[in-house]
Amino acid sequence: MSAEQVKRSPPAQATSADFRKRAQHYRFASALTDIPRDAAMFDELASMFDQIAVRFGRAEAEGRARLQSSTSIVATASPEGAIAQ
Repeated sequence: MSAEQVKRSPPAQATSADFRKRAQHYRFASALTDIPRDAAMFDELASMFDQIAVRFGRAEAEGRARLQSSTSIVATASPEGAIAQ
């Protein structure tokens, strides 16, 4: 392992793209292997990471929608101390 690889730290937050990339790597590993059992295992792992990416993407979208709606509520809220009618 090189010094550059050791210095790298993992991403602060995982994204759906990270899971898609991992699925892609497992598909590549499946294509390279000569052992059918390993190819099947890599295919299953790729499928699993694809499913995780889809679910994670939905959660990301819901989180962004929630964040946008909460910031719009905060922006339209009356100033502190104002009397609501």
